[in-house]
Amino acid sequence: MVYPAVYTQFGVFDYCGFEKDNYYYYKSWWSPGEPVLHIFPHWNHRGCEGEAFPVYCYSNLDEVELFVNDRSYGKKAIPRNGYLGWEDVAYVPGKLSAFGYKDGRLVMTDTRETTGAAASLSAEVYRSSVKKDDIAILNIELLDAYSRPVPDADTELHFEISGGRLVGTGNGNPGSHESEKLPVRRAFHGKCQLVIDTQGKKTTVKLYAQGLKDLTLSV
Repeated sequence: MVYPAVYTQFGVFDYCGFEKDNYYYYKSWWSPGEPVLHIFPHWNHRGCEGEAFPVYCYSNLDEVELFVNDRSYGKKAIPRNGYLGWEDVAYVPGKLSAFGYKDGRLVMTDTRETTGAAASLSAEVYRSSVKKDDIAILNIELLDAYSRPVPDADTELHFEISGGRLVGTGNGNPGSHESEKLPVRRAFHGKCQLVIDTQGKKTTVKLYAQGLKDLTLSV
């Protein structure tokens, strides 16, 4: 770990529990019977039109064909315990898509779509119910005007909590030097996390950010 990183960068989850890309490599070969298809990186590269990017795929299927919009970059067989890569994929806004085949039959697709700017917030409680002495974890994601996750959003988010107590915030960024105890946190890869002690009471959380519609929910 090298400064300015303040958390380890190893592992298949970040410290908020959000999956990293490598999570899908292990899942593809350690989940017998469950088909897996995952491509990366995201496809938001504004200002880089025409530049070449490497694209990778983790899968346990037989073959995968990669497309950018209607252009095919070829179909490749997946080596056992391996992965696939296409090194020179020209960036064109739209859809980066992988078509996965098993026994010659298309069985799965995975798509990374160029999104617009963040326009709204969504939040999901990690557990469907929270006991009196437990904490509540809210996973927050930024969405564009078409409700698509924005993977490169780093908007600063603010929180107001009524009826409970803020325990901390996180975003999974190993280089973040922001306080984890203040009701404000910048998103990382379009995500953020809020940890709350409900103290056994109904707790209301208001999320807001400049230029985005406020979101209020109860735990």
